[in-house]
Amino acid sequence: MNDPSLIISILAFAVSAVTFYVNLLKRADLDLVVGDSMGFAREHDGVLLLMTKFTVINKGALPGALVRMLGSISTKDGSRKTNLLWNYFIEHKDVGKEGETFIPWHTYAGPADVISLPGRATVTKGIQLITEDSFDLTEGDYVIEFVGLEGPKRRESRRVSLPVHVSSEAAQYLREECTADPEGDFDNSLRLTWS
Repeated sequence: MNDPSLIISILAFAVSAVTFYVNLLKRADLDLVVGDSMGFAREHDGVLLLMTKFTVINKGALPGALVRMLGSISTKDGSRKTNLLWNYFIEHKDVGKEGETFIPWHTYAGPADVISLPGRATVTKGIQLITEDSFDLTEGDYVIEFVGLEGPKRRESRRVSLPVHVSSEAAQYLREECTADPEGDFDNSLRLTWS
């Protein structure tokens, strides 16, 4: 058993077996990365809209699918909380008028739907989520949590928790400038970064 060629052969076989598994047999393993800024607006009935970009990373060798995105927003102390529901895909546009302040804009890009990924692939999408009920974003610290459900069994992917601080000026701007009219149109959104 002290034959060096036998030991080298066993090590080579072990390395080959692990490489085979990692490159060809490892099941889908989805991870979520959320962009560093989010847009907020309000519908006229107080429902909060959240717009952000996120990246889904399939670290597995086999294809995977993100079938649903869930989330919640709560005060840091947990005294107020509501669920976030994936509303639809959005597409960010670089539009503006010459001589005016640039305002990021997004448009509807399709209903919330399954995102399929081949093995070892990534995809970045813009999404809009809405609160399950009316939620007033006032001055204070909040926690926004996202979780994706993957595959036919809707297994949870990794949870992402993001701390967000809202100043009194930002809360006032959201109420006064980022609330939709009764037809659902709004011209501005409050941009916040997570810390």
